Amino acid sequence: AKVHTSWISPDTSYEDGVNKFVASILKPSSSNTFLNDFMTFNNKIAVYGIYNSLSQLILKLFSPGVPDIYQGNELWAYNLTDPDNRRPVDFSKPISLLKRLKKTLSQNQNISSVVRKLVDTSQDGRIKLYLTWKSLTYRKNNASLFTEGTYIPLRVAGIRQSHICTFAWQKGKQRLIVIVPRLVAGLVRNTTLSLTDAEVWDNTRILLPKNFSRKKYLDIFTNETITIREARKTSFNLAEVFKILPVVVLESN
Repeated sequence: AKVHTSWISPDTSYEDGVNKFVASILKPSSSNTFLNDFMTFNNKIAVYGIYNSLSQLILKLFSPGVPDIYQGNELWAYNLTDPDNRRPVDFSKPISLLKRLKKTLSQNQNISSVVRKLVDTSQDGRIKLYLTWKSLTYRKNNASLFTEGTYIPLRVAGIRQSHICTFAWQKGKQRLIVIVPRLVAGLVRNTTLSLTDAEVWDNTRILLPKNFSRKKYLDIFTNETITIREARKTSFNLAEVFKILPVVVLESN
C-alpha cells in the first residue's frame, strides 16, 4: 500500500526484509508451526477456489458478450492480480493435456465416468481445461444462439436459492440452461461435503418458463440426461443436476 516503499521511492532494505520473512515462514521444517497451520487452511480454501473458478469460467463463456481468456489460463493460474499477457506461455502443456484428454474420451463411451475422474483430480487443472474446450466448442457450433438468441434470467426456489446463479438462452426451439453455484464456502463450511452431494442442495430447484416445458435436457459436459419429473411445475432439482459436476450447462434434447 506504499506505506514503507513504492515504485518511485523504493526502500530496498525494507523490501529485502519482507522477502526474507516470507521465505522463512514458508520454509518446511519441524519447528515451523505457521506453515503447518497455513497448509491446513490453504487445503480448505483451495477447494472453494476450485468451485469459484469453475463457476466464473462458465459464466464468462456463456454470458452475453465475447469471452476473453488470458493466454495460458486454460489451467489453474495462481496470480494475485490479473496475469500479464506479455509473459511467455508454455502452450505445450495444455496442448499435450488436451490431446490426451481427447484420446481418453474417444476410447471411453461413458463420458460421465471420465468427468468424475477429472473432478476427483481437479488439482491438476484438467477439469478447467475440459470445461473450457467443451464450452468454446459449443459456442462455435451454436454461434447464432448467442448472437441472435434471447437471454433469459431464471428464478430459483428452495433452501439454497441464494447460492445459485442461473440463466438461459433461447432461439426458436433451441434452449440452453446455465447453472453455477455461488458463495460456496457458506454451503460446505466446516464439513466434508462436496457440492455434488445431494444433501447440500436439499429442495433447491430451478424454475423454468412455461415454454421450457420439454421433458428432457442433456448436460453438454457429461452427456447425462436430466428429466423434468414434476407434473405441475417446470423445474429441475439441483440435487440431481449437480450429481457429477458442480457446474451445469443443459441443452434441450
